[in-house]
Amino acid sequence: MLTVYNLLDSELFPSLTAVLQVALTVAVSSCSSERSFSAMRWLHTWLRRTMGQSRLQHLNGMSVEKEMLEKHSGCSAPPKPLILESPLPDNHTFSSPSNVVFSASLVTTSDLTYQGPFTTYVTLIFKRVVTNVGNRYNSDTGIFTAPTKGVYYFSFTGCMGKSGKLDATLVKNSEFLFEIHDTWGSTGCGSNSMTVQLEEGDTIFIHLWQGFSIFDQSRLSTFTSSPLRHVDPHVCRVHKHKPEIFF
Repeated sequence: MLTVYNLLDSELFPSLTAVLQVALTVAVSSCSSERSFSAMRWLHTWLRRTMGQSRLQHLNGMSVEKEMLEKHSGCSAPPKPLILESPLPDNHTFSSPSNVVFSASLVTTSDLTYQGPFTTYVTLIFKRVVTNVGNRYNSDTGIFTAPTKGVYYFSFTGCMGKSGKLDATLVKNSEFLFEIHDTWGSTGCGSNSMTVQLEEGDTIFIHLWQGFSIFDQSRLSTFTSSPLRHVDPHVCRVHKHKPEIFF
C-alpha cells in the first residue's frame, strides 16, 4: 500500500490519495493508543504544565515507542545481572545504595550530656543508632563507609555545650566538606546538609574542633545519611544526536 501511495499522482487522483493517507495512518490495533494514554498520566504532571504541545507529543512518542528509540539511538539494554556460581549464605545482605540508610544521635541517654571542649579535634561518635540499614555506619568509630559509588545525602545537627560555641565539620576521607558554626550560647543549635558524590570505600564522619563543645539528650544532636542515586556505568543516555523517529 505504501508503494502504491508513493507512485500515485495526487493531482490526478486527489480522493484516492486522501483515502490511502487515512489507511496508512490508522493504527492496526489500539495498543499504541492505550499505551499513549497510560504514558500521559506520568508525563504531563504539574511540574510540566508549561510544556508545549510539540515537546509533549514527542516525549509521549518516545515513551510508547521506546524499542524503536533504542534501535535508532544505538543504545543497548543493560547487561544481565551476574549469576554467582556458589550460593550465598542465608544471612547475607547486599549493601547497594538503595538499601543503605542510617540515622543516629550522639548519646543514648535522655540526660543532658556534654562533650568537650577538647584540646584537639575529635571524631564525634553517634552512639544511639536509630536506623542502620546495610550496616555501613560504625557506632564504635562514628564513621560511615560507602558500599558503592553513588550520590548520598548527609545531614548533621549539633547543639552547643558548656563552651557556648560550636564548630563541627563533616569530613570525606580527609577533605572538609561542610560545617556548622555557632556562638549563640549554651542553648543554641545549628544544622547543615549536603549531597556528596562518593566512591566505593569512601568514609564520612564528623569532626568537633578543639575548644568547642556539643551536647545531646539522645535526640538533639544527630547524624543522618541516605542515598540519592546509584551511579551505574551501564546506563545508556542519548545526548549526541537526535533519533530519526517520526510521530
